[in-house]
Amino acid sequence: MIFRDSAIVAALTATLFAVAASEALDPTSLNGESFKITLVEADGFVNSEADGEFSGYIIDMIESVAKKAGFEYDLLLPSGYGDNCPSILDANYLGFNANAVDYLKTAGVDPYNAVYASSYLCGQNDVIGPGDIPEESQTDMYWSMYYVTTSRQLAGKFSVAFKPPTQGLTMYGTQTGVGSFEDLITQQKDDKVGAACIGGNTAYAAWLANALPDLQTIEIENTEAAAEKALESGKCTVIINAEHAALKFVNAHFLKGKCKIDGKPVGIIGEGLQYGLTQMAIGFNDNVPEDTIRVISYWMNDLMTCAPNDEGCGGSLYASWLAKFGTSDACGYVSDPEPSDMSGSSAITTVATTVVAGAVTAFAAIVGEGLLA
Repeated sequence: MIFRDSAIVAALTATLFAVAASEALDPTSLNGESFKITLVEADGFVNSEADGEFSGYIIDMIESVAKKAGFEYDLLLPSGYGDNCPSILDANYLGFNANAVDYLKTAGVDPYNAVYASSYLCGQNDVIGPGDIPEESQTDMYWSMYYVTTSRQLAGKFSVAFKPPTQGLTMYGTQTGVGSFEDLITQQKDDKVGAACIGGNTAYAAWLANALPDLQTIEIENTEAAAEKALESGKCTVIINAEHAALKFVNAHFLKGKCKIDGKPVGIIGEGLQYGLTQMAIGFNDNVPEDTIRVISYWMNDLMTCAPNDEGCGGSLYASWLAKFGTSDACGYVSDPEPSDMSGSSAITTVATTVVAGAVTAFAAIVGEGLLA
């Protein structure tokens, strides 16, 4: 009797251990692990709020993946300690603020200064170096609109690549009559169009210098405000950035009913590049286990591929994208302006595209509503 009872107890114990083990070894859960994540500010993707919190497409993505994968996290902007961080004396960031220049000449690194917030290369330094990064500023991963580049692959690890529904690098701004990147280069050589503005402290700026050496460019701070200022001042009429940044900029003007800057039409310019940097992913420190990356990649893939109307999805990244950024139809672009009546041509184009964009935006809002927290 005692032997039989002992056998029953042993069987029950084994069953309980098996159940516990199966729960602990759930291949799609991180079981409450905690991570430090570096963010990079970009309008619409990562925005710093007045209460110290963050909002934007990337934040929606992190929240959705964390909920599915079961992990906790702390969010940090670039610390500024990295070797690739912009100088705090850089005129692109300080303008002509003499008081700021005098102060920063003696300050050295000013940790988490706003100067670093939009600097992608600076942000990745906190994860994969190089730089003398204090331990408290070192993070496990960089999670923003980071391109997958070969240099980043050699320095650390990547999740599965995620790619919003976009093409490659894109031109936008107020320039008319430019059909492609090749056309832009030709018109620059003929002194018909000036240098294009590109975001400083980015991987794509270095890539452009190698891929299109004849392209004339000027580096500006990689923010929507800096692009706006460059167009308003006439510093440039063409901005080059990832298509998601272009869509965000143009859609913001469309929603405000301001599809012109200084009387010139705002829009996506010509055809974007169909090659080059397009894939984006989450970058990890080499110390992060492969199993952790596998779980995060699993849920990234799940949220990227689920249908927008699937209520069980709990966070379609495609629906979130459409609801926030619209499409390239917003505002308008004049491919062949009439020299004597460019404003009329612009007006016709804008009216036509406004109708289409309005319908698309309304549909996106309906599709995306309620799918993301």
